[in-house]
Amino acid sequence: MYRLIRKLLILLSAAACVAMPATAQERRFTLMDRQLDFLMENWPGEYDNIEQLELLAVSYGGARKDNSADRTYARVARLDAPQLGDNVLLIEDYRSNDRTTAFRKRVYVLSSDETIKAIRVRQFRVPEGTKLGRDTKFQAIAGCDILINRKGDFYEGTLADKNCSDDPADYSMKLSANQYWTKAGMIAAGSWRHMEKARRFACMIDFPKTAGGRPTVTHHYIKIHDQGGEFSFVHPDGREMLLFMRNTWSDGMHRETFVIGVLEDGYSGKTLVYAWGNPGADRIGVNPVFLRVQCDLDTPQNVQMQKDLRPDS
Repeated sequence: MYRLIRKLLILLSAAACVAMPATAQERRFTLMDRQLDFLMENWPGEYDNIEQLELLAVSYGGARKDNSADRTYARVARLDAPQLGDNVLLIEDYRSNDRTTAFRKRVYVLSSDETIKAIRVRQFRVPEGTKLGRDTKFQAIAGCDILINRKGDFYEGTLADKNCSDDPADYSMKLSANQYWTKAGMIAAGSWRHMEKARRFACMIDFPKTAGGRPTVTHHYIKIHDQGGEFSFVHPDGREMLLFMRNTWSDGMHRETFVIGVLEDGYSGKTLVYAWGNPGADRIGVNPVFLRVQCDLDTPQNVQMQKDLRPDS
């Protein structure tokens, strides 16, 4: 019995010795390193502030306001540019429903600054008309570093130098796992542009093969996001239609609602059909017979399954 116990103790001691290097290695990652990892993992995505504007559009007891000029859409993507380092992001901000010309376009290079205990973001200009990649020569924007610190559930960033020549002195940002806020000057009823992270869906729009028939022919395969994504198309009967997708806030039920709908003649026209569901749903659709819309979370598998549904389309 004594020999057995002694053997077990030796084995446990050996196992502890083996585990120690891994533990020591894990401790080499500082708090700043972990925060940098969070930002690189969670910042990339699509963001839109349509729900903020919808809440501001109707003042209680007043008329509806047009806040379309304050519409903000942002796209953040990892960029493979080893000449700048491992943690590189492409930031594109669009305004006023314009998705073709970026209002603000930057390359961010993130690093953990242990001296000041913050994540430092160096900004670079994006060369016009140049394909971004490993050979691109980016121009650093001097004096415009952004310092990011964690404040509760948000990561907050401000300019290290208020005399930055390329951004307003009050330029600031906030980031959580599902939200991205920016501030640079005022917008209607507030200074922050409050954007929600969007999910992208793959949709198929089917029309009847003949008038009055079932919608069995896919005319459009599209990608659309759930924070105000839109797609305009023309029905075979000649009507101009708009497919929209939203995550709207329902005050009556105190919750968000995932909504999809089809309008005639855009937002100024009438609603032809709509449906709603849980905001975390991975599929949604409508079928009022004169057309059929099926939307699935945008994954390679779902896209292929949609193609297989209508192999002749």
